[in-house]
Amino acid sequence: LVDQTNWVSVVSEPEPEIDKSLHMTLAEIDAAIAEVEQVTVPEDVVVQLFEVRDQLSREGIRVSTRRWKKLIKILRAYAWITGASEVDSLHFEILQHGLWRD
Repeated sequence: LVDQTNWVSVVSEPEPEIDKSLHMTLAEIDAAIAEVEQVTVPEDVVVQLFEVRDQLSREGIRVSTRRWKKLIKILRAYAWITGASEVDSLHFEILQHGLWRD
């Protein structure tokens, strides 16, 4: 938003009301986290992730080990959201949101 009037309008708008039925209690969040931690990452998926890492490296894109650890957590959460008990390569689509180059 380059135009000042548009920018001021956007930042001045009240936040939209969030449907209360979408709220989660801390206990529900804790339960979801515990369930996500139970999602497994099979060895063949880890090998595929290594291959993605290797391909990115060949393209000059370096991804830290710390970021990969976070991405695996995201993969587990994404698998859980889709109802899967383990991560598979179909879940890799979420990686595009954590792998980018400025």
